[in-house]
Amino acid sequence: MNLKKGELSQAAALKALAAKVPTPFPFKASPAFINKARTLDPDDPVLAQVIPTAAEQQQKPGFCEDPLAEKNYTPLPGLICKYNSRALIYTTSACFLNCRFCFRRYFKNNSFDPDRQDLDRIITFLTRENISEVILSGGDPFKMKRELLAYLLQKLKKTSTIKRLRLHTRMPVSAPHMARPEILSLFDGFTKILVLHSNHPQEIDAETVQALDTCRTHGFTLFNQSVLLKNINDRVEILAELSEKLFAANVLPYYLHQLDPARGTAHFQVALSRGKDLIKKLAARLPGYMLPRYVRELPGRPYKKLL
Repeated sequence: MNLKKGELSQAAALKALAAKVPTPFPFKASPAFINKARTLDPDDPVLAQVIPTAAEQQQKPGFCEDPLAEKNYTPLPGLICKYNSRALIYTTSACFLNCRFCFRRYFKNNSFDPDRQDLDRIITFLTRENISEVILSGGDPFKMKRELLAYLLQKLKKTSTIKRLRLHTRMPVSAPHMARPEILSLFDGFTKILVLHSNHPQEIDAETVQALDTCRTHGFTLFNQSVLLKNINDRVEILAELSEKLFAANVLPYYLHQLDPARGTAHFQVALSRGKDLIKKLAARLPGYMLPRYVRELPGRPYKKLL
């Protein structure tokens, strides 16, 4: 993606700002995402999601490298099986953004990228275990090598058990230029769901709305999931505006996640009592179909806990 002059200077300024904070999880943000910021202030609710801060070096009990114990549910490299009938394929460690609150920030540092043999083993396992829904995640499935993505989708189409395909992605907010027919058509033949991850109404700009509309016209059912983040979206006015903008873009607000306690993310944590109060106030403001479910994922639990 070619940057304009102003975008180049903005990106350079942010990179210089990020370089001041030593971290094993480097700064990474796409031009499209950076341009959603209203100022170069690192407290901007867009930039605060991607700019490293010294707070990441704080240690807090209960925050660890694998907060959901995903390693316990990994029968094969690149495959996570925690729920009945559903499985998640870790398509790539690459993302368009390095979100500072990412619960897989340590896993991503392993730079795992499956090859065809890995994918063949995964498909065999999915067929044998009678999996009916496959989730493509990562990283971001839209960062998977195109030829490998096409290979994986062709293999999945040949199975008799898989009924649905779900993509977890930030592509529409971080790389909307990738919502192109030649890419989206790779998913033809599936009942398919795109779960967008957006946290703040500033993320839903005209480019993102256009990308979402293109995905919808290619047959994707659109949902959104957010993470409740301190000083970013922990106000009822912000959450209400996000739901309104999502619904106007034909996206159903689905989940509001309590932060997964990954090491280095404690400064984003919102108290459960405050989260419950926010949802209560949000329910009084929005129609039910715009109200996301406030949930928490716990290791070993076969479904998300409704809070």
